[in-house]
Amino acid sequence: MNSFNTNSIGRVVLCAVYVLILACNPSKDEPSKSYLVGDRTIETVIDLKIGLENQADEYQLGKPIGVRTDENNNIYIADRASLTIKIYNKNGEYVNKIGGRGRGPGEFMDINSFEINPDRNFFILDRGSLSYAHISTDGEHISKVPMPFNRKTLAGQFYPDDIDYYEDKAIVLYTNGSVDEAGNRFKEKLFYIYDREINERIGSFLDFEELKNLELSSFAWVMFLGRPGSFFINKKGDKFFYSPGIYHENIYQFGITENSWKLDNIIKAHNFNTNSYVTFNESDLEKYRSRKVPGLRNAFYGRPEPHIGRVNTFDAGIFELNDGRIIVFTGKWRDELDKEGVHDNFIDIYAQIIDKNNTEFIGLVISVEAVRKQKKPYINWVDSEDNFYLLDNSEINFPTVTRFKIKNL
Repeated sequence: MNSFNTNSIGRVVLCAVYVLILACNPSKDEPSKSYLVGDRTIETVIDLKIGLENQADEYQLGKPIGVRTDENNNIYIADRASLTIKIYNKNGEYVNKIGGRGRGPGEFMDINSFEINPDRNFFILDRGSLSYAHISTDGEHISKVPMPFNRKTLAGQFYPDDIDYYEDKAIVLYTNGSVDEAGNRFKEKLFYIYDREINERIGSFLDFEELKNLELSSFAWVMFLGRPGSFFINKKGDKFFYSPGIYHENIYQFGITENSWKLDNIIKAHNFNTNSYVTFNESDLEKYRSRKVPGLRNAFYGRPEPHIGRVNTFDAGIFELNDGRIIVFTGKWRDELDKEGVHDNFIDIYAQIIDKNNTEFIGLVISVEAVRKQKKPYINWVDSEDNFYLLDNSEINFPTVTRFKIKNL
């Protein structure tokens, strides 16, 4: 395993510059964030927001679940509320929408996962019609594949949460909602290899219990349901990197073998000096509720008593930059659990760079208001120009998609 060193950072706010909010109706300027990282200035600059309250109806989002771009950096936002994919050009101007509620070609009963494949077609998990839909970026129906429901071949509550492609295959990161003894859950695989259509299963790998430094508790398992993390396959197609849903300082690197993938390296990432998650009892839950602590979970699942706790640090997205380096985003609740008094409802999102044998902690790049963390990674996409797309499916403000760039990385 390689040795990784984390650089220390001195943060200095240097200036505030205007931010141009596009998509027709800018509401207000927002300051950029500038920090000193080593010998250079890192600057986060927002240049686009879609979904602001004062924007026209075609810019409003109900429950965005994914954002992707094409080779021209046109923007596609899958909206679970309207069951449409809204299309905007590179400048954030509305172009069209495709889809809609229904069981016909190019229609959906639900949108649960959203991806764009190497053929520039959309893959959509539609749990409402128990199928995988494939449609073109023009809205043309390509195929609809029924979901398998034999327990021996990924049945019941197994659903693809994240997907990426290599050769003529796809790797799928699954969320497992099956009710079983905890010991058996830990032996469930997280990754599955499929054909491109997600029709034929070829193999699987990585048990939940292989996640290092993560306590194998039933609470941790339940927190992975619907939030297993994110991954990407590199541009060469010979490696991929996984950031688990509960961030516990480890990024997992896999290399391709003849028929599968093998864990090659566990990269030590930034230590936030806090427990990745905590569990507590019902009396503590009431105490934290009285302080309006965000991020509390009280989940009844698979047993009579609830799973109670909070995930403090969690995956917020992982991507490959144009120069081949890796950028890891981590979400962290702004206030510690035991802070006295009423808490702020903020998730701070931090970035770090992995470059061969070194990691560099960039620091806080953007924040969102929230009372609970959303299921999909907050930094949901990176385009061909290394612009990042923040998916904010907020219960506090209007749901938005924000495009920003981190300068001088």
